[in-house]
Amino acid sequence: MKLEKPKARATIKPTATLTAVPGASELTAGGEAPRTIQGFPIPKGAKVKDPGAIEETWQFDIHTTDPAEVLAFYKRVLPQMGYTVRTDVTYTLAYEKVHWDVVFDGPVSGSMATDPSDETVFVVVNPPGQPAFAGDE
Repeated sequence: MKLEKPKARATIKPTATLTAVPGASELTAGGEAPRTIQGFPIPKGAKVKDPGAIEETWQFDIHTTDPAEVLAFYKRVLPQMGYTVRTDVTYTLAYEKVHWDVVFDGPVSGSMATDPSDETVFVVVNPPGQPAFAGDE
């Protein structure tokens, strides 16, 4: 079976490499010292549930009342960090249609999908050198 190439509504090319990311913040866990999620930017004020690594891939969930605002943050900030960002990506895996709101490639790759009914943005990050998903180049 031949893998379908993913289709994106738009691609945002990298614009620069920043050492500090405007609008990103470190998380504070219950008064402890600030931390980051594996060096990945987190929107200011975001509530994050970090289930940790799953083998070499890791994920975290951002709970928000405005998933579109979180996605807009990543569409703006990731290209400034040297990432290529694809939006509204569709893909057929076996017989199932899959949709991602954002797919990113750069120092690491991954994808984001929203569940507006649950007010959550799910973020999956792959290890360096691994494509965002099977069949991707």
